[in-house]
Amino acid sequence: MTRSSPSVRKRIVLALAAPVLAAGLCRPASAVDFTFGVETLSGDFRGDDAVRLSEAPLTIAFGGARARFSVRVPYVRIEGTGDVTLATGGPVVLGAGGPGRPAFQTSPAGETVSGTGDVLLRHESYLVRPGRGKKPLVSFILDYKIPTADEKKGLGTGKRDWGGGLSYVQPLSLHWQFLGDADFHFMGSPEGYDFKDRLHLAAGLAIVTSRVALGARLENVTPILDTVPVFDTAGGLVGADQVGDRRFVRVDLTFSNPSGGSTRIGVTRGLNGDSEDLGLALIFSTGPQ
Repeated sequence: MTRSSPSVRKRIVLALAAPVLAAGLCRPASAVDFTFGVETLSGDFRGDDAVRLSEAPLTIAFGGARARFSVRVPYVRIEGTGDVTLATGGPVVLGAGGPGRPAFQTSPAGETVSGTGDVLLRHESYLVRPGRGKKPLVSFILDYKIPTADEKKGLGTGKRDWGGGLSYVQPLSLHWQFLGDADFHFMGSPEGYDFKDRLHLAAGLAIVTSRVALGARLENVTPILDTVPVFDTAGGLVGADQVGDRRFVRVDLTFSNPSGGSTRIGVTRGLNGDSEDLGLALIFSTGPQ
């Protein structure tokens, strides 16, 4: 029988221990919610062939009147590894053209691999709670990524990321709301790389009723590399290419169940070559989303 390596065992222990640690660190919560589902992104991301990045995340959230703490543990599958991987803030482009791979990946480029993704710890504090009139909801968010994804397979970068930002919801009328988000993440760099930190901005509108919410946002995420290597069809290095922002539109339709749970259907559409062509999400939760 073969034994797993210490690094793999460490990743597994961190993934399993994260919910327990979170429960111990949090103050007593008024509610515990579970969220699960499937998310997938597909596109060429400056490559010659399409890449598909899929996640099946399980999130455990401890919520109270003033704050919410969550632990997200995803199972990840990537079809076409090497040029694109996952990090905090979504996919990151590491190469272009034919099948290539970053220095920290040891498995062959262009493979289909799966395994535990990066664990994300997230704390949201409600700075302003909505009330009478048009009082907004303002939240301050901090998060920390534990690099449990196997970077040797191409499932992640293998480094810790952390950051924070603000989320803003402004009622405009009885049913209409303005949505705004801004966050900044400090990205860990593997040996031999100098990853740039990432800025994420989003703005949009939502129409909300007692049971259904429909929201649309324009989002922009800056890249972690200014330029990436370009590979030919055989995987040989032939040049370099500039990388732009990941820019996309996201539409979410959320149904609130009478029992208190919710179901969210999400669609994203990329607006440039550094973004996905199409993204789909189906997420179920025992609480609101």
